[in-house]
Amino acid sequence: MNYYNYVLSHYGKNNPEYVWHNITGAEKNVSLLMKADDKGFIMKGTLDMVREYPKYYAIFDIKSGKKSDELIEGYNRQLRVYAHMLSKIAQSREMSMRLFFTGEDEKPQSIIKYEDEKDNIDKEIEHFSSVVSLIMNNKFEKEADKDLTCRECDFRFFCGKAAP
Repeated sequence: MNYYNYVLSHYGKNNPEYVWHNITGAEKNVSLLMKADDKGFIMKGTLDMVREYPKYYAIFDIKSGKKSDELIEGYNRQLRVYAHMLSKIAQSREMSMRLFFTGEDEKPQSIIKYEDEKDNIDKEIEHFSSVVSLIMNNKFEKEADKDLTCRECDFRFFCGKAAP
């Protein structure tokens, strides 16, 4: 609802941003076959929302709460991985990646263009693959060094390190 109200109040009903039929996916599951150390793995993700425009796709990652400067780089890294995955599936389209914070009243979006991030996307995928390689080779001794990392980790309920 916050996203809907934001679009309506900032763009109005006559603006293409308001058109809802260009939403081509919500909670869209994407996967991509990858390689690390000559072993295959499947990179998977769920895109909160994808909007298709005539010349590009917009990937939305919708976060509850207010914008956190401490977590923004992690969110951007996640968007870069999603952009890589969608670029391999969509192939010929440009992309923009957008963060939307439901708890923000003003300027809840952070917009990153794929072309501006191409080098960072390549580095992110390289880093991602190297981490997967370490995991596949059972080399994962490092623990999180920040409580915030544990609080936001998808595995926090399994490892027992983070307080619930």
